[in-house]
Amino acid sequence: MSRYRGKDIHQSNESNAEDKLLAMIRPAYRDGRLREFPRHGVDAEFPILLVDEEGARTIVAKPDYRWDMASYIAQLDGEYHLGARAERRDTWMDELLTGLGWRVKRFPYETPLSDGEARAILAEIIEAVGGGDAR
Repeated sequence: MSRYRGKDIHQSNESNAEDKLLAMIRPAYRDGRLREFPRHGVDAEFPILLVDEEGARTIVAKPDYRWDMASYIAQLDGEYHLGARAERRDTWMDELLTGLGWRVKRFPYETPLSDGEARAILAEIIEAVGGGDAR
């Protein structure tokens, strides 16, 4: 397996995509196209208390970007998310988050994330999260 700084090479490509999109989100927030700046990376993580037939346990949701006021989560899904196991995990987490009131949108892309793909993703996020001066 190819590794880069302790990460699978696909995961490091995905974080490059997240950085690219974040660089486009910043000016969209500054100029008012987005009313809220997202939590991202470790700051976007939050615990969920899960109680089921197996008992109670805490899991951690790790969205790529999270807009709290809009109850919106955006996930960039690169090659790492193509496998059946990852797809099952993603679907399970999406259903859990949706049940808690979050709107979850997954954006599949091929690495590297192109500028055109990033602009299209940003446009969808702006439409979902909204803009204006309500900061």
